[in-house]
Amino acid sequence: MKAAVLLNPFSGDTGRFESLADSVRAFLRDCETVGVRGFGGEGLKPDTLLSLEEAPYLTKLKDAVRRLASASPDIFVVAGGDGFASYIADVLCFEMPGTLPRIVGIAAGTANVGPIISLRADDLPHLTPDDLVFEPWGAVEAFTGGRHLAFGFNDVVLGNTILGTVDGQARTISASAMYLEGKKVETAPLCDLGPFVVAKNGRAIGGCPHTVSQIILSTLEREHLYGRAVTGLLCYSEGTSDRAAVVLSRRPLVTMEHLSEGYDSFTAVSQLLFGCADEIRISGLPKNVSLAADGNPFPLTDGEAVFRCRTSLVLAARPKEVEAP
Repeated sequence: MKAAVLLNPFSGDTGRFESLADSVRAFLRDCETVGVRGFGGEGLKPDTLLSLEEAPYLTKLKDAVRRLASASPDIFVVAGGDGFASYIADVLCFEMPGTLPRIVGIAAGTANVGPIISLRADDLPHLTPDDLVFEPWGAVEAFTGGRHLAFGFNDVVLGNTILGTVDGQARTISASAMYLEGKKVETAPLCDLGPFVVAKNGRAIGGCPHTVSQIILSTLEREHLYGRAVTGLLCYSEGTSDRAAVVLSRRPLVTMEHLSEGYDSFTAVSQLLFGCADEIRISGLPKNVSLAADGNPFPLTDGEAVFRCRTSLVLAARPKEVEAP
């Protein structure tokens, strides 16, 4: 089996990175490996080590994915957080459609929610790729200005903040400062996005709450929601073609701040289901609102974004279930 390997160079301090590389090397002990300088290749000591021309980080990462894909690996081993895995999956899915890549995601980031990131580094020395099964996962695809922007395999968030690691601690940071300057600036989420319009298949949707702090879109593939009325309208997603949802939340949901609303008092969300045949368009957003796909921030064109639900884009690994003796 041939494995292409990418490690996030910013996944932690030197000691942690070396330990992560050792765990990945143990996991792939029986595989032919291909790595890239600058993305863990030096520490992994792969059978084939590729070099890249100097470029900005994201350009270099995408080039690394393309180079590794050209080696025709059986699996892509990705060690980092949800955002790192999402960048890699985006290149594979958008630039190489129809390939359904097999991705082994290893948790080494700020938030390791999944579904691509599903393994812990501590588990790797006790596993091999043969101990894994691969399941298809979809995403919410985001567009702005008429162009593809990103896939959100966990979620897409419209707001002014993302989650990031500052001095070793998870913090809520400015989305625009990150994509404009590459700086982690601690910032509080907006209290209200102001007036905007949500349209489904060209028809404006009424009933939006007066105050919305974040807009979140997500597929509904990860949980069995049928009958769980506490999830609200989402419990009706099973048994229908609606496999994604828009949530308008009065309080920020993607944040590291502890807010009393929802704990000491009731909060409110509004929910809208949609399927793969539907198009969701959100317009009229203020200039300080950005889009974050799996934690990766992007600017919006003219305060507008379009969304579609996509199924079976990648095959994500998880350990085989071991039957009890």
